[in-house]
Amino acid sequence: MHISKKYIAIQALVAISLFYLAEIFMRHQGYAPGDLRPNWSNFHPVDSLIVHDDFIVDSTGILVANIKTTKTPVNSNGFRAPEFAGMDTVKHKLLLIGDSFTWGLTAQPLDSCFAELLKAKVEGTVINTGIPSTDPAQYDAIARRYIPILKPEKVVVMFYLGNDIMPQPRPTIPYKPFYYYTNAGAMMADDGPVHLNSARDAYDYYTRRKFFLIHPVGFFEKVIAKSALLSRIYSLKYRWKEKREAELAITDMSVTQKYLYSIVNICKENHCALQIILIPEIKEADKPLSFFEKRYTGFFADSILSKYTYIPEGNSPKNYMPYPDGHLNNAGHKFYALRIAERIARMKKGN
Repeated sequence: MHISKKYIAIQALVAISLFYLAEIFMRHQGYAPGDLRPNWSNFHPVDSLIVHDDFIVDSTGILVANIKTTKTPVNSNGFRAPEFAGMDTVKHKLLLIGDSFTWGLTAQPLDSCFAELLKAKVEGTVINTGIPSTDPAQYDAIARRYIPILKPEKVVVMFYLGNDIMPQPRPTIPYKPFYYYTNAGAMMADDGPVHLNSARDAYDYYTRRKFFLIHPVGFFEKVIAKSALLSRIYSLKYRWKEKREAELAITDMSVTQKYLYSIVNICKENHCALQIILIPEIKEADKPLSFFEKRYTGFFADSILSKYTYIPEGNSPKNYMPYPDGHLNNAGHKFYALRIAERIARMKKGN
């Protein structure tokens, strides 16, 4: 079959036209040439890097709000909670442990978050130790340090399924940051085996090697770096690797379980009731209980954690801010405040 040069030229023109239309569409969606970031990341290149110190690691290795710089009211220990001194006179105390969801991020205003709303729904004092960007290693460290001191009646660990399942352990080292907070976004100080000793090192790593082709290597990457469409396609190999690692961590939850088992034991030793309440990410928000029981067997099929694990039913993606934020909106905070209060009412001391 003879194919004319005119036919080949037309097909080539159509292909080029479709490529440019797709390129325009990708840029219209906010993707830039060389952009390899996952959709959930809010990291972005900046002209001049500015380091923020609103959150710092204290002398015990716990990440807290910096009382010298934060604009959010916190106690002298760096938490959105009443002062810990004199807490021994308070009869009923509820200790909340968690990350940015518990801190109240994206609630408008901040005191619309579930931790604040709970104050009108439960008996006694709510002690909120939620801090943005933390993990089960921090949850365990807070439990070990503060439960014997505060002696709460009930402890609730708010566990975000989106990123709280840890693939490897993280030591809590005094004054050593595990995130760098900057005008480019929050950057992890350790990315697997890669250790980043400063905010500048982290910024260079995430721009040059992780999320952007600002400094492409070789002809292939130089071509990709010119196109938003090609950059998105090229990023799929990284997303696939990340997805495999995330799925492996869910299948083998041993690292995360180690920290949660420790909290279970601390609560038993201090005679306080414990509940681990799960927060799904937006894409799983409206899934039935059976979905979570099958997918997250490290909680629901575990001989220890299953007793303490609870995920509210009736959740919805409408309770969240869209990605790359992904946190609860005000409706989501109201939903969780109600469900947490209901669950707390069923908790028995020492369970």
